Amino acid sequence: RYLNNFLWLRNEDAESKEEAIRRIVRIFSEKNLLQDTDTAVDLILKRETSMSSGIEHGIAIPHARTDFVEGLIGAVAVFPDGIPEYETLAHSKVRIVIVSLTSRSTHSPQIRLLSFISQLLNEEGRKRLLDAKSEEEMRKIFLS
Repeated sequence: RYLNNFLWLRNEDAESKEEAIRRIVRIFSEKNLLQDTDTAVDLILKRETSMSSGIEHGIAIPHARTDFVEGLIGAVAVFPDGIPEYETLAHSKVRIVIVSLTSRSTHSPQIRLLSFISQLLNEEGRKRLLDAKSEEEMRKIFLS
């Protein structure tokens, strides 16, 4: 249920953390899921300065709370070649970026979402996601 307003993006390309986040958040706006792209990007990047969202195994989970969305929106984006200026805590290049924005006015499912993602993206889950041939296949990995 948390993934109802998620987008599935494959074969993305970016040269930096900021470019990757900007690109994904802009797509939220294009899909009419977000009212203020610039503020959302700024909130995510501000949170990144206090603690990087690059966790381990090439996964990053940038997120923020904002007044410009209703409920929870997000995206799972695969960057097959990795993002040169975006490393995880284990110093691996980020290849999977999961961005989420939640409304300040609703109870945040962020912890449950992070727990779900960490269980799903074990070694086999990461491989399946990186090898997915379509957005629909990516979605099925998360919803199966």
